[in-house]
This record gives sequence, structure tokens and C-alpha cells, in this order.
Amino acid sequence: NLGIALSSRNLYLNNKEKMIAQNIVKILRKTKRELSKKWKPSLIINKNKKLLIQKGVSKIDYFELRSETFKKNVKKNEKARLFIAVFIGKTRLIDNIKVS
Repeated sequence: NLGIALSSRNLYLNNKEKMIAQNIVKILRKTKRELSKKWKPSLIINKNKKLLIQKGVSKIDYFELRSETFKKNVKKNEKARLFIAVFIGKTRLIDNIKVS
């Protein structure tokens, strides 16, 4: 495991794109850490979206925080996950991580 989401789509990535893909999980974890310190979801997510683009992600389909019932506007201690879908080249990759 290269630190990228387990997906058959990884077969479509060349070596350079796999290096870019490793940033997805890193930035999901970074976002989770930042949310645990300061609960400002939209500010933190928008900052990390820019970082993903800087790291070589072609396009972000979505990067959002949702409750377990998929509602937006998650309260601080509510069970939630970060969901992400991005394009690296022509390949769409998705991932998610538990926040609380």
C-alpha cells in the first residue's frame, strides 16, 4: 500500500500520478487533525483544497464534511466523515476518513 486508497482505479495511474495520489490520504489526515484543534470546517477544507491542487490534483469533484446521516453543517462532537473525490489526470479517485 502506497498510502493511497485501495482501488482498482490505481491501475490507471502512472508513477508520477501515484505520487500525487499519496497526498490525498495525507491531506485527509491533516484536515482531520486541524478540525480536532479548531472546528472551522469550511475554512480548513478550502485551505486544503488549494493544497491538493498545488500537489498536482487536476480537479476536485468534492471535499466535504458530512454527518453519518450525510447532512451538512456538522456540529463539533457529531459523528462525521470527510469525503473526497478528485481527478488525477483522467482518473477519478474517491476516499473518506472518520473524523469523530
